[in-house]
Amino acid sequence: QKVMSSLDSVTSQLGSAFQMLENQNERLVSVNENLVELNNEKNEFLGIVAHDLKNPLASILLGIEMLQRYQDRMTSDQQAKRLGDMRTTSRRMQAIITNLLDVNAVDTGKFTLTPSEFNFSDAVRAVVEDYVERAKEKNITLNFEAESSDIIAFADNNATVQILDNLVSNA
Repeated sequence: QKVMSSLDSVTSQLGSAFQMLENQNERLVSVNENLVELNNEKNEFLGIVAHDLKNPLASILLGIEMLQRYQDRMTSDQQAKRLGDMRTTSRRMQAIITNLLDVNAVDTGKFTLTPSEFNFSDAVRAVVEDYVERAKEKNITLNFEAESSDIIAFADNNATVQILDNLVSNA
C-alpha cells in the first residue's frame, strides 16, 4: 500500500510537471510567433528607411556628378544653385536620420510632430527639383506649377517633405 501511495504521489507530481512543461511550451510558441512578427516589422522598417535615405542620397550624388562633369560649362550661379540644392537635400537626409533616432519616442508614445507655418509651394518645388535630373535620365518630364507661390501650410515641415518625397519618388 505504501508503494502504491508513493507511485500515486510520483504520478501526480509527474502529471503536474508535464502540465507545467506544456504551459511553458505554449508560452514559448507564443513568444516565438511574436518574435517572428517583430522581426518582419523590423525588416519592413529597414526597407522604408533605406528607401527614404536612398532618394536624397541619389540626388546629392547626381548633383556632385553634374558639378564634376559640367563644371567648366556652368556659371558660378549655376554651381551655387546646385550646391545649395545639395545642402538642402543633405539637411533633409539629416532630418530623416534624426527622426529615425527618435524611434524610441515612437515606441513609447512620446513622439510628437512639430507643426509650424511654412511655404508649402517652396517645399513641393524643392522636392520636384530634386527629381528633375533623375526623371530626365528616365525620359520623364517633371513639372511643378502653383497658382500661388505663397501657399502657407501649418504642419510638421520635415514629415510633410518626407511624404512629398515619397509621393514623387514612387510616381
